[in-house]
Amino acid sequence: MSIHQKMEIDITLLTRYLSGEATPEEAMAIDDWLTDSTHSQEFAQLRQTWQLIPGNKTWNAPSAAREWETLLTQLPKEPQAGSLRRLLIRYAVAAVMTGILFIAGLYGYYQLRGEKNIIWQPVPVQSTRYAIRKGVLPDGSAIVINRNSTLQYAADYNQQDRKLLLQGEGYFDVMADGHRPFIVHASDLKIQVLGTSFNVREDFAARVITVAVNSGKVKLYTTNKELIVPAGKTGVYAITTGALTLSDTTDINVFSYVTHDFAFDDMPLPAICHYLEHTFNVQVILENEQLSQCRMSAHFKGRSVAYIMDMIAATLNIDYTIKDNTIYISGNGCN
Repeated sequence: MSIHQKMEIDITLLTRYLSGEATPEEAMAIDDWLTDSTHSQEFAQLRQTWQLIPGNKTWNAPSAAREWETLLTQLPKEPQAGSLRRLLIRYAVAAVMTGILFIAGLYGYYQLRGEKNIIWQPVPVQSTRYAIRKGVLPDGSAIVINRNSTLQYAADYNQQDRKLLLQGEGYFDVMADGHRPFIVHASDLKIQVLGTSFNVREDFAARVITVAVNSGKVKLYTTNKELIVPAGKTGVYAITTGALTLSDTTDINVFSYVTHDFAFDDMPLPAICHYLEHTFNVQVILENEQLSQCRMSAHFKGRSVAYIMDMIAATLNIDYTIKDNTIYISGNGCN
């Protein structure tokens, strides 16, 4: 069954798509919907109406997305700012002034997060529910966007500064530039760096944002607080209270979805399963409660989930089976 058969394609969803506000799943559903010639004609008429609205620029996201995917396959592994700056695709900004009346039932808006004059536009790399996406920003900074996450950058990105808006989780390896600060917006928190690598994760359930710094240092700040986070430390922002705290990054596995490197030091099996789920997009089910008592120490670098499970099974004397994206672990457990 196609995605759009599960999702109603209406004027509200199409407007979000035109303005660059659609989620990855919504964009995939619309792309599927547009394969029908009748729908494609309807969308073409809607797009023409959209472009008549004052403030809206020409919309060309679908072709840009296809070009971006092609470009990614040609990019070198290490970012090269000079050549990439010429190659990267620029998306049109859907900038709609507040108070304009929209014809044909359309509406649009500036997405404002914390600063009133920032116009955000989608980065042509969006994760999906099942895939982790990698890309390079116009300044040569490398990004990895985890599943169910989106990233946008300011329309004036790389002019006086480099502002981005993250929803979800992303890893950033920032190209050093002392004249253009690199600032990631996440909820009301801002993370500023000059040249470093770090991971940002919004935990909606716990209502916190964690920033784990791998190299260099970053500054976390809100309207009235700030916190410097050096390499090897993690800054935690409490969304509800606004508190900023600093702690040691005792668990390097927070980077594992990017690096596929794991360090399990006397770690409980449920915690190991959590990181495998987070990295490989699998579900791990312990079929015996006693398995939760098992602990293990091991380091893996760039190994597949099957290899890691083989080592876990051999070490803990347990069994496992893989069916689709689910791993079932069975055995007597540990005392």
